[in-house]
Amino acid sequence: MYKVYGRGSILICVDVETWEQSPKDETHILEVGISIYDPRGQQHSSTPNVKTYHLVNSDNLKLKNGRYVPNHREYFMGATSWRMSLSSIKIFIQGLFDYYSGLKQWSSVLVGHGLQNDIKYLRHMGIEHPFVHTIDTEKLFALSRNKTDKTNLRTALKETMILSGYMHNGANDAYYTLQLLFKLADPELRTLLKLDDVKFPRNVTPKINKLSEKTPSAEFMNPESYSAMEYALPEPLIEPNQFFDWVYEDSNDVRDDECMCNGHNKRFRHGQYPSSKNNVY
Repeated sequence: MYKVYGRGSILICVDVETWEQSPKDETHILEVGISIYDPRGQQHSSTPNVKTYHLVNSDNLKLKNGRYVPNHREYFMGATSWRMSLSSIKIFIQGLFDYYSGLKQWSSVLVGHGLQNDIKYLRHMGIEHPFVHTIDTEKLFALSRNKTDKTNLRTALKETMILSGYMHNGANDAYYTLQLLFKLADPELRTLLKLDDVKFPRNVTPKINKLSEKTPSAEFMNPESYSAMEYALPEPLIEPNQFFDWVYEDSNDVRDDECMCNGHNKRFRHGQYPSSKNNVY
């Protein structure tokens, strides 16, 4: 915890996404997301600046998820997604690892949610991480709940009140994992969020109040009386299945959700992005 809270270490988070129909086959790697928190020059900053890379395996573009997990490969919420061969991805990642591990006055920590799976895939690619220290947020979150069972990233984000969207995109998940680590390693936030209270409910999924398409009543418009709203959106403002640079506008503007609805005019809960019929989160 002191390596994170004290901002004395460089944090490198990796998330590998594979084809859902053969997730144990290391040859079916679809994308790799890397998020890096480098505290040099920002140790006293109130908001950590994180650099995120989205590397898409061009060798497996024909393989797509969507049956068991969302197909969000093309919806990185950062700046640029890079399509490259698996061999080029290997060179890129190994170069990053070698650079940060070579810094003499700074220690680097490898981070992941269910980290052993990601390390297994990296080794299959021929990448060996040289880092002495590793942090698995899945295990750290389990310790926070005095539990031994595994908790997926989405649930952990909900319980720590971290907003998320387009999960199962490697880069997005890597970024969210670092945000989760920042909260889990902060003693003040642990107290505030009651992360060490074993009586705290594990399932914090809000109840959905199903509303008609008519104007909601004043009762439901009272923030203290409802937990979520359900509504329909028009057609998206952009064409789906494209790589694009995402620009946030007004957070209260429904156009944010319109742009990210992936071509589906479906009813969905406010704060959640829609998925195809068989997608699960």
